Amino acid sequence: MSQCADNKVCVWGNNDYEWLLAAQLHGQRSWLDVFNNGKGENNQNDSWANKSSRHDGCGVDKVDGGGDRITFWRDSRDPDLAWFNSNFVSAMRTTNGC
Repeated sequence: MSQCADNKVCVWGNNDYEWLLAAQLHGQRSWLDVFNNGKGENNQNDSWANKSSRHDGCGVDKVDGGGDRITFWRDSRDPDLAWFNSNFVSAMRTTNGC
């Protein structure tokens, strides 16, 4: 969890906040294709944290904002995603939720 600074939305590739995949500043409206970088990070999400007190974020299956979605609620975190929310995120935004 120490890898995720205040006002960031963070996604990890393993349970319990291990293997940081993304740490994005809150308030970004555009879809950020931060997982398709050629390092094998696409569709690997297993835990997340949103350290923003103002913005809900969103992770999606398609880089244009389509497909399955998971909301990264403000001031929240999930150390072990359920199987149906795990391993599908391809893009994220850090405001406006899903």
